[in-house]
Amino acid sequence: VMGADPTPMAFGELFTALQQGTIDAQENPLSVITSSRFNEVQDYLSMTEHVYSAAPLMVSKAAYDAQPEDLQAVVDEAGMEACVWEREYLAEAETAWLDELEAWGPEVIHTQSEFSPFMLAQRVARRCHCPVVHTYHTVYEDYTQYLFFSERLGRMTAEKATRILSGYCSLMLAPTEKVRAMLNRYGVSCPVITVPTGIDLTAFGPAQDNGEEKARMRAELGIPEGDTVLLSLGRLAAEKNHAQLVRLLAAQPEENRPWLVFVGDGPARPDLEALTKELKLTDRVRFVGMVKPDEVPRWYRVGDIFVSASQSETQGLTYFEGMACGLPVLCRADPCLDGVVENGFNGWQWKDEAEFASALNTIISDPALRGQLHQNALATAARYSAEHFAQ
Repeated sequence: VMGADPTPMAFGELFTALQQGTIDAQENPLSVITSSRFNEVQDYLSMTEHVYSAAPLMVSKAAYDAQPEDLQAVVDEAGMEACVWEREYLAEAETAWLDELEAWGPEVIHTQSEFSPFMLAQRVARRCHCPVVHTYHTVYEDYTQYLFFSERLGRMTAEKATRILSGYCSLMLAPTEKVRAMLNRYGVSCPVITVPTGIDLTAFGPAQDNGEEKARMRAELGIPEGDTVLLSLGRLAAEKNHAQLVRLLAAQPEENRPWLVFVGDGPARPDLEALTKELKLTDRVRFVGMVKPDEVPRWYRVGDIFVSASQSETQGLTYFEGMACGLPVLCRADPCLDGVVENGFNGWQWKDEAEFASALNTIISDPALRGQLHQNALATAARYSAEHFAQ
């Protein structure tokens, strides 16, 4: 009904698949979600109560029948008592948690999700008589194609839902001016201010091994030493507009055409692979697929230039991660990058094919400029680190 496409997957791979965007969601009890730390790689939790998943006490019939009747009675009685206890325990657990939060006495509650956690935050706020400050991270109007057949209806729904949500907030935080302007256009009923989200960049930085790992990883991809590599990292989905990157690559002169490496996975990958074949670019495009979280910095360092054609970002985590590894950014112009990606300083924002080609040629043909862009990218990323944000 909702357009979901279920897929089988080994449970041990689920955490990484969620983190890298290979899959969009999972369905499990809260106990499994918390013990498996799925909450660390998912922004939203929907408490739909659409199913009651019982955990039955099970025993082999042969083994059960082999026991004396008095032991069978003990097992039956213990099972019934455990059933009643478990239901009471789970019902009390949430109440106890709310009581603990109330005793803690927060002065302000900060929320970052518009779904079930937001509703829970409202319950805590009412009990503690404190305001709710909400950070609006996702431009939902760019994702409504997953839920609505009509783009117009989807955008209207996103606007109305956001206006309703704002009525429960004392203040909304927008990570960029782009998002602040959008919220004001929606007509939200609470004040909105711009506060960039601090990003943990401690794991990112330039290579410290004279490029040995970079050369090895490129060789594994079949990329000759000295060739220029454009790197795109993140979820492969329609709203990210990766297809435009493939078409822009096809438009470059064949004699000095760079490589394009996609790191990540997602629902758009089959279409991207088909487009790559159609444009006869299989010798210049590589699909790495999903990688482990601790390997992400290494893959940034494989590239020479970080590229993006997305206009659906609120702030754009990957831009900052790429710059933190010293990559200049060549991205489609977007208001969320105003004051972040500066033409000729740490990269270029482009609006069309001609601007993309011009900027790419400028970066490739000028080694001295590449060095300056590298240093300026590092300095830009530092301004948006979690440490700088906290200060």
